[in-house]
Amino acid sequence: ATSLARQLQKLAVPGQPSARQAQSKRKTSFLFDPREAADVDTTSVFNLACNGLEELISINPVFFDFRETLFHEKWCEKDRSTLLKDEEESLNQELDLFLLLLSPHFMLKCAHKCIEWLVRVFRVYASNTSSVMKCVLPHYQTVHFARMVSLLPIKDPSSLWHWLRPIQKSGNPLSQQTLINHCRADNAFLSFVCDLTIQSVQ
Repeated sequence: ATSLARQLQKLAVPGQPSARQAQSKRKTSFLFDPREAADVDTTSVFNLACNGLEELISINPVFFDFRETLFHEKWCEKDRSTLLKDEEESLNQELDLFLLLLSPHFMLKCAHKCIEWLVRVFRVYASNTSSVMKCVLPHYQTVHFARMVSLLPIKDPSSLWHWLRPIQKSGNPLSQQTLINHCRADNAFLSFVCDLTIQSVQ
């Protein structure tokens, strides 16, 4: 990730940063260290994501339509916090669909490039946590799953995903036994898993 961040930093568009490229020295990121991510501008992340999306399209054409929605250049400047209620609902549906379709490809580098864009621009880790988990939960025994979990705002005990806090602290993947035990202990989570299974086979 360090090498990729440096390459993207060299490609960054010169000039004044936009409001999104804030003066913070840390940015939430799936691909990069938070300090590295702060040096990678939004346009560079967009270009990276478009490259990833084209790779996904070559694997499965179902991703083609997302060129004009989630991966449109307008999002380099437009902030989702300015959306009207119906626009926000439409965006959430589009994100949910994309992340569900992305799940079988989650372990590919091209998928990680797209996820970085969703994290940077749409803050999916916070605003669409359940949709993100639909994408990554089938890969619960991988370090990439643990990486995504590390980004989630799940400190609140009322969160459906609060039980994953130990993973945030350890950085280790989820064990199968822990997953099974939680299915037995939490009906809301078991319902989530059942619904996900149905959606995945439709």
